[in-house]
Amino acid sequence: MSYYFSAIFVDYFLQLGEYQEQSYLLDPFLEELVTPVVEHLKAYARTVIEDPSKSSSSERVNRVSTLLYYYTKFRGYKTISKSTRKSLQLDMG
Repeated sequence: MSYYFSAIFVDYFLQLGEYQEQSYLLDPFLEELVTPVVEHLKAYARTVIEDPSKSSSSERVNRVSTLLYYYTKFRGYKTISKSTRKSLQLDMG
């Protein structure tokens, strides 16, 4: 399966790559960057669990997942989880 990424998405990844050496510069913005991504993935998971026939575009979910992967790659899972602790909590019930 080949994944299509728009030019804007690729450009964004290239811009993130510029922070690889000094990734701590992203820290003040991590919650703002990561929370919408996590919320989208949580909403997708809830939708699939409640009604599997109502799944949204797998291409879109792949893009969002890739974005979360890159954030984690640049800052590490511990930093990401600390800065987005509230949004990472799962709603049980």
